[in-house]
Amino acid sequence: MKLVVAADPDSLSGKARKAADYGIPIVTEEAFAAMLGRMGHV
Repeated sequence: MKLVVAADPDSLSGKARKAADYGIPIVTEEAFAAMLGRMGHV
């Protein structure tokens, strides 16, 4: 799985724009931490 973690997923930063161009999801830091937390309970 590919994704970009960003403080502001709606940012117009170069990284966010490039990720959007490639269809890579952009998630917040909080969402990423929640994903990691759920993985620990598998």
